[in-house]
Amino acid sequence: MFWLNHEMIALGGDFIRMLAIAVLVSGIILWILALLLSVPRASLSRCILISIVSTAIIGIIEFLFAGIAPYIGLLFPFILSHLLVLFTIQLVFDTSFLKAFLILVFYIVAQMAAGFLTGFLIFGNARALI
Repeated sequence: MFWLNHEMIALGGDFIRMLAIAVLVSGIILWILALLLSVPRASLSRCILISIVSTAIIGIIEFLFAGIAPYIGLLFPFILSHLLVLFTIQLVFDTSFLKAFLILVFYIVAQMAAGFLTGFLIFGNARALI
C-alpha cells in the first residue's frame, strides 16, 4: 500500500485497524470492478484474498528494497511489486493479461482511496498519506 511508513508501525493497534479497513475496502472495490469487467471467477472472498496477498507482496518488496532505495530509486520496487500483484490477479481470477492489467490499474486507485478513507476514519485527516 502506498501509505505504509514507520509512523504507522509506531501506532500499533491503529495501524492494524487501518490495515484491516483498507484491505476490506479495497477488496470490495476490486470485487465491484471484477463484476463490471465480467471476470468469470470473481467472488468477494477471492477479491479480499487478492487484497490481502497484494498488500503483503507490496509491503515485503518495499521493506526489502527500503535500504537500497536511494541507490536504485523508488520506481523499481514499485514496478516489481505491482508486476507480482499483476501475476497474482491473473492467477487467482484465471483471466487474460489485459483484464488483469485493467484490474491492477483500478486496484491501485482503490488502494489510494482506501488510504484516504482509513486516514479520515482513524485520524480525521489524511495524515496517513504523509
